[in-house]
Amino acid sequence: MKRKIYLLVLIVFLIINIHPLQSADQYDPEDSIGFIYELEKEKSLAENVHFIKDTEITLYDKPEGKVVGKLYKKQGIFDFYYRTEKKEHKMSLNEMVCIAYDGYCLQIYEKKKDYLQVLRLKDKKGYWVSIKELEKLKYSYTTWIPFFKKHSNLYFPRKSLVLRAGPGADNKKVVVMKDSSYQIRFTGKIKGMWMQVNIELYNSTAGPCEGELIKKYKGWVKAIDDKGYPNIWFWADGC
Repeated sequence: MKRKIYLLVLIVFLIINIHPLQSADQYDPEDSIGFIYELEKEKSLAENVHFIKDTEITLYDKPEGKVVGKLYKKQGIFDFYYRTEKKEHKMSLNEMVCIAYDGYCLQIYEKKKDYLQVLRLKDKKGYWVSIKELEKLKYSYTTWIPFFKKHSNLYFPRKSLVLRAGPGADNKKVVVMKDSSYQIRFTGKIKGMWMQVNIELYNSTAGPCEGELIKKYKGWVKAIDDKGYPNIWFWADGC
C-alpha cells in the first residue's frame, strides 16, 4: 500500500513540476564524489528518497567549524529545505542524484576529516555535515568506485573516455568511447581509479535498448577522474 501511494505521489509530481526528475542535466553527478543514503535501504536503493526524515541535521561552515544552519525535509516527498541565519531556503533538486529506479540521494562534493560537503553553492563553498551525526540518524555515504563495484549496472561514458589495455594512462589505447553507444560491463577487477571492463559497441546511443551489437572490446577505464567525479554513468530507470 505504501509503495502504491509513493508511486502515485511521484507521478503527480512529475506531471506538474516544471523541471522533471528524469532530466539528464538535473540529475547529472558531474561534480559529486558520491551520495548519502539510508542505511536500512542499502540493499534496495530503488523507490525511495534517501533524505533526512523527521529530524534536522546540522550544517557547518567548514569541517569542525561553526554551526550555520539546519538541513531538513517537510511533508512532501521532494520538499527539501535548509535554514541559515533565520532564513529558510528551498533546496534545489539539482542537489539530488538518481542512483536506482525512483531512488534519489543527496550528493556529496568533498570529504574532509569526518565531514562531507553538501549543498554546493555558486561559489562552490557549500556547507558541511558531520559523518558521526549521519551515523546516529542511521544514514551513511558512499563514493563512486564502491558504488560501481556493488551495483553491476550497464554503464556508458559520460564524456569521451579512453579504453586502455591496462590500468594506467601509459598503457596502450584500445578505443576512444565517445557516447552511450559504448556499453560498459565490469569484470570485478579494480586498481585505484581504474576498473577492468568488457565493452559492447552498438549502432545506437540507446545501446542494447534499441541498437544492434557491432563489436566487443576488453580493457581498463578510469571510472572516476582525479577529483573523484564519475567518468561513467547509467540509466537508473532502465530503457
